[in-house]
Amino acid sequence: MGVICALGFVAVGMACYERFSQPDWLMMGRTQADQFLGRSSGPFGIPNSLAALLLLLNPATWVLAFRRHASALQRVLFGYLGISFVIEFILTVSRD
Repeated sequence: MGVICALGFVAVGMACYERFSQPDWLMMGRTQADQFLGRSSGPFGIPNSLAALLLLLNPATWVLAFRRHASALQRVLFGYLGISFVIEFILTVSRD
């Protein structure tokens, strides 16, 4: 679960870079299609794919953040991940 959350966090970082720094940026030197400009897509190239990943990760991170026997560090870490996943889901402007 930690590896999958780390991959999601990296995807959020890439999507934020695309959204706030270079709107037409994609991985490996490609450029974003005109229909997706202004929407974050991260490593996928299609914003709805990133939104689907975030929809899968979000409930799991909130469950881990609010479990009964979690330490304070775990609660803060997974709460931060959950908040970043929700914010990035909003930035994808997805209709999922």
